Amino acid sequence: MSDEETEQGAGNVRAVLRAVDILKSFAGAPGPLSVTDIRRGVPLSRPTLYRLLDTLVAAEMLHVEGNPQRFRLGRMVALLGRSWSDQLTIDAVAKPIMNELRDRSGETCSLFELREERQFCVLESKSRQALSMSRGIGELTDGFHGASGIAILAWLDPARALELSRRTNPEDREPVTAAELAATREAGYAISHGAIYKGAASIAAPVFDRNGEVFGSLALFGPEARIRDEGLQDQITQLRAAAARLSADLGAPNAP
Repeated sequence: MSDEETEQGAGNVRAVLRAVDILKSFAGAPGPLSVTDIRRGVPLSRPTLYRLLDTLVAAEMLHVEGNPQRFRLGRMVALLGRSWSDQLTIDAVAKPIMNELRDRSGETCSLFELREERQFCVLESKSRQALSMSRGIGELTDGFHGASGIAILAWLDPARALELSRRTNPEDREPVTAAELAATREAGYAISHGAIYKGAASIAAPVFDRNGEVFGSLALFGPEARIRDEGLQDQITQLRAAAARLSADLGAPNAP
């Protein structure tokens, strides 16, 4: 390949990346954007920006209207969004992330979903170690008790969270408190020791959906002897990174 062809190819790749940056600038925008608005996030010269905008309009990725011109996302973006949604299955998205977290931490990784104001375990990647813990697939009978439930409640409206905790909590356990939820939200994760099974420990972080609302939580379960002391902070870091990655793959705009 000649130097001229290499330069042209590199320029084409840069043009694609710049076009993608333009489309990204519409994320979270309350309405159509002017050229000036777009240039704030994509600092290109006006001639280059107009060429890319014209191309995106021709491809129906953007729609232009008015004078002065204002741009909004086009119908092809909506079609691609629907296709993305149709192809999205929680198993396909979450399982690789969970298997990786299981292998790195050595502990069982479970995904919980908030569904009809109840907590369900929808996926598990079980630990390969001889001594391991598991919650099991299906609806949880202990309400939102334990780290996985608290990590969900902490990112709900406080009044709704406390009401859910009171209504679903087993009679022999104390409901979650407002202080506990506030501390969890500040930390970015929940941790429990012996909350469900004696001798077991769990850490959990929230998972968000494409609307930025709580989908559920991602949790690690294991014997207290392994989820403690010097290895705990590393497990927390791994868990939060995995939960943020899963949230992003589910389309969440801003995961903590």
